[in-house]
Amino acid sequence: MNWDGGFLESLKHPDVCVHMWTGNWKNDSGDVVRYILRYKHQDCGTSDLTDLEVIGAYVPASAARETQQIIERSMGKPDPR
Repeated sequence: MNWDGGFLESLKHPDVCVHMWTGNWKNDSGDVVRYILRYKHQDCGTSDLTDLEVIGAYVPASAARETQQIIERSMGKPDPR
């Protein structure tokens, strides 16, 4: 995993950086699983990253297809139907 590219959490806490990695996996049926791994660290350093936040989401194939179609329509791509 590459933790480069962290970002400041907010304007209220500019001394806190977030190091984040995201990954998506799609099975043959089109179901999608997304994981987000995230560390927050005072003073934007990378030593002592001890508190890992893990977020996981499952998206059924039908919802993944619908979401993709919405994104494509918003980008002006024609509907393939």
